Amino acid sequence: MDCAGHWVYGLTRMEPDIADFYIPGSTQDQGIRINFHLPHSPTTVDTDGYAVPPGVHTYAYLDVTKYISLRSDNWGDCVNFPLPHYNVYSYEACVNNIIASEIWDQCHCRLIFQLGDTPTCKPKDMITCVQPFASDQLTDISVQRESYGCWNPCEDWKFQVTMSYSSLPKSRALKFIAETLNITGENARENLILLDMSFKSLDFFTMQQQKATTITETLRRSLYRSRRCERFLATDLQLHMIQQKTKS
Repeated sequence: MDCAGHWVYGLTRMEPDIADFYIPGSTQDQGIRINFHLPHSPTTVDTDGYAVPPGVHTYAYLDVTKYISLRSDNWGDCVNFPLPHYNVYSYEACVNNIIASEIWDQCHCRLIFQLGDTPTCKPKDMITCVQPFASDQLTDISVQRESYGCWNPCEDWKFQVTMSYSSLPKSRALKFIAETLNITGENARENLILLDMSFKSLDFFTMQQQKATTITETLRRSLYRSRRCERFLATDLQLHMIQQKTKS
């Protein structure tokens, strides 16, 4: 239940984010970035992440939409085949595997967030090989995904996120939070990340792809449905009249 007394479905995270521990020159921002995705799909926080700054109370509300696409053998172009290191196919996992393969061929290592048992890239590898290679080649993979065999999955879930923010309290609540994390109140105001994530509701929308039809076919189907509706109404009217005669 939130502060206004409404029931919500989600979780609350409270974490200290100490800017003094950041590696110099690694970032110009303070805080974290979050990304909502399915458990079997890798995160894309670098491109689809939402910024969560410290010192404020952040609320993230989620709307969920399910997409069902037609297979390539049924007038569609979706695919669903097994991938290395992933139990379920997803577009993000397909692109991630191709990027991992390209980096391994070029630099003989893998990024720390990529799955596998090959050696991870060291800081020297990142500077001398991965970053120059990534700026030229990896963008091309994401743009020309079809040529690499990465198509949309036959079933996918998307999360539409609405973010809102409020300031942290200045009274006993902030003191309680600081004591819980064993930090000072001023430190909490400068470094504390307080995040509430919840679904707007427990239902979701479903978007299902249908086979393309011509205008003539669409009109024929509409006429067929209208005639069925007329027959249903006529039958219902006859039954109603029979019931009225029976009662009289």
